[in-house]
Amino acid sequence: MDDVYVELAQMYDKFGISDFSVSFGDSMLKYFDCMYPNETFKKNLDICCGTGKLCGFFKDNGIQTKGVDLSAEMLDVARSKYCDVEFIKCNASEFNDGEVYDFITCTDDALNHITDIEDVKCSANWMWASKLEGEAAAMYDCCEAMGKAMIELGVAVDGGKDSLSMAAKVDGELVKAPGTLVVSVY
Repeated sequence: MDDVYVELAQMYDKFGISDFSVSFGDSMLKYFDCMYPNETFKKNLDICCGTGKLCGFFKDNGIQTKGVDLSAEMLDVARSKYCDVEFIKCNASEFNDGEVYDFITCTDDALNHITDIEDVKCSANWMWASKLEGEAAAMYDCCEAMGKAMIELGVAVDGGKDSLSMAAKVDGELVKAPGTLVVSVY
């Protein structure tokens, strides 16, 4: 595997493969500012950090960041560009430094390295106007369908959150958000 990364590490940034990371990072910081204006996000862990471009972006924006990657070649490039960021070579699925992070990122092609469906975990986030007539039943149907799909795939939801009051009266008119389920895979 390392032989592939010797060449790829040199081309990764040259051809813009990691440019998405910076765009994603910028969007993430704007989201934090908008949704959590009274919170501070000062400590990041970037899993499968590659050449460290996202780590560098966060560091430049005042965020303490740490990068983890399996490829020594990718990390050599990262260290040469971002010497004030800590980079650790290890298998991300085995990483545990005991630290607490404000947010964790994992972007681009990191999921290519999943070798067994049993390594996949899911989080489910429900947004539903469940108190309105018929909506609880629709949410139940959605849950049943998700459960069947998860069983067939051999994965499970091990966390998440819900927002079950997705309806409000505005100027006397009922405004209802569409029932939504977002399943995130990690």
